[in-house]
Amino acid sequence: MKTNTHLKTLTSALVFAGASFLQNATAVDLLNEDFSADDGGFTVTNESHDDPWAYDAGAGAWSTDGSANGAADEHTRLTSPELTVDADGGYVVIFDHRYDIEGGDWDGAALYISVNGGPFDYVEGAEFTENGYNTGDLIGAHALLGLKAFGGISPGHAAGTYITSMAGPFPFGAGDIVQIQFLMANDQGALGTMTPNWEIDEIIMATLEDTDGDGMPDFYEEDNGLNSEVDDSADDPDMDMVSNLDEYLRRTDPQDDDSDDDGLLDGVETGTGIFVDADDTGTNPLSQDSDGDTLLDGVETNSGEFVDASDPGTNPNLEDSDGDGFTDSREIQANSDPTDPASIPTGSIIAAYSFDDGTATDLSGNGFDGVVVGAVPGEGVFGDALVFDGSDANYVTTPDFGEYDELTVACWLKVTGRVGAWRVLYNVDGWSAGWLHHQLYADNLLGFSINANSGGNDQNGTTLFDDTVLDTWHHVATVYSSIDSTLKFYVDGVLDTENSWGGNPVLLGAGRIGAWSGGGRGFEGPIDEMVFLDYAASADQVADIMSSGLGETRLFQVTDISLIPGEDGMNNGVVLNFTSRTGKTYAVDRSTELDGNWLELDDGVPGGDGSTEYRDNALPVPLPKKLFYRVREQD
Repeated sequence: MKTNTHLKTLTSALVFAGASFLQNATAVDLLNEDFSADDGGFTVTNESHDDPWAYDAGAGAWSTDGSANGAADEHTRLTSPELTVDADGGYVVIFDHRYDIEGGDWDGAALYISVNGGPFDYVEGAEFTENGYNTGDLIGAHALLGLKAFGGISPGHAAGTYITSMAGPFPFGAGDIVQIQFLMANDQGALGTMTPNWEIDEIIMATLEDTDGDGMPDFYEEDNGLNSEVDDSADDPDMDMVSNLDEYLRRTDPQDDDSDDDGLLDGVETGTGIFVDADDTGTNPLSQDSDGDTLLDGVETNSGEFVDASDPGTNPNLEDSDGDGFTDSREIQANSDPTDPASIPTGSIIAAYSFDDGTATDLSGNGFDGVVVGAVPGEGVFGDALVFDGSDANYVTTPDFGEYDELTVACWLKVTGRVGAWRVLYNVDGWSAGWLHHQLYADNLLGFSINANSGGNDQNGTTLFDDTVLDTWHHVATVYSSIDSTLKFYVDGVLDTENSWGGNPVLLGAGRIGAWSGGGRGFEGPIDEMVFLDYAASADQVADIMSSGLGETRLFQVTDISLIPGEDGMNNGVVLNFTSRTGKTYAVDRSTELDGNWLELDDGVPGGDGSTEYRDNALPVPLPKKLFYRVREQD
């Protein structure tokens, strides 16, 4: 029989923090399993995985060797039996394990917990107090997309050394039914370099030593200036309306009334995710930015009235308070109102190519005309398309577009051949930091790559452009924001994939449509209506681009603005020209500073057949040095 050597490791790992684990009568065991006698009653759920969890009686451990069978969403889950809680308390999960999992933030492994038959909830990285997750936000096509996890190689793996991870405390009540689950998530790529890719040798779930029986372990009280000899669970030394016991269970600081320094007392941050009022904000007391919109929880008052960036009136639990498809921070940065769904960020066209008449004339007016080499005109979705034969001799050269914090690239395409090969939509010549490659990968997935971007170079969608879509038109749009660190793939106007990724601007140097200067990546088939925008388009805007066509609308943008001087500095006017559509109405706003304060000049300007002119004759006197205008398409 295996000796309990790893329990000694677990105990030693906790002694440094002042706890003698499981050596005091007040500690309560919920699970203590080293798998030396049997599999512990754990069960396995397999989802398209080549090597699901398996019990190794000789090793006295559970292990999996990962999966790379070419499918997305390859998962294997190891689940404990149901565990009945006998006593109220804060329970920790401690486990001995080792892993060698594909790096680069592609694959990962994570812990989940279910209470009373509820769903298995992902245990956040912040809930680990010892040897927690070590990856960035994962980018693989699986259940851990955008989340942190265990990845890479654990220390000493080759020598058979285990590391000890601890998470918690998790507050359970007597009678609760608890289960834990270990998820290995793999995508289409590589396996780890050593086996097993993940092995779990021992698991303990229990409370820790608590001399005074007040629900807080001794090490916690000693580390946080509390008294481990006296029941001080109900005290509130930092006067934040949270008792010491609740601070322990919530993992907040009992000596700091604002543990996350977001401007809100711990006591009002109830963690429900629902804003009730200033005394019950629903925010996370351990996160300065509960909704991830880059605004501190403390400035988001949910008043519904936008003043400025320091008082945006937004909901601290909603990344997009007005539900218009743009995050609150994105709207503030673009000087639109994050509390008004009719106010959205507007940008402009970088370049637009309808490919009518077999040319690559830039319809944006920016002069980014392309040069057609080898490709020939053919029938498109709107007018003509350019047909590429898949060779290196068919392409369109494009000039240097510049650097952008946000980018939308959209086009219609029809795959007619070269399935399973690299096929370029648009690639910058070469491959240096910040440069974009936008293409169909060899695995037939739509890909978007920015060299040296945060979180890895590459991202992909999930729709396959393989034999199943031959000779059929599909619209693709890829929307990137370094401001929000997001990337979205749309196929036929429907969101295919949304990834948390990036942070770096994108460089659109001289490039090619339909091929790459490096060779061997020619697109085979027609491409039509390709457009580059300097903003992250919303779902509605993507749908509009898909359905309208560049030749009809030239997209929504201000195309010209000019000052018409009056006599002696009086009766000045400004004339705006903007793209528009018959049947739509538009609002025109003016500001003297980009501070979020806009004066609405007219909210009923009728659209025209492609373009509308608007004149502002009510200019301030004296005329300011700067004037800013925005145009909003009304619902």
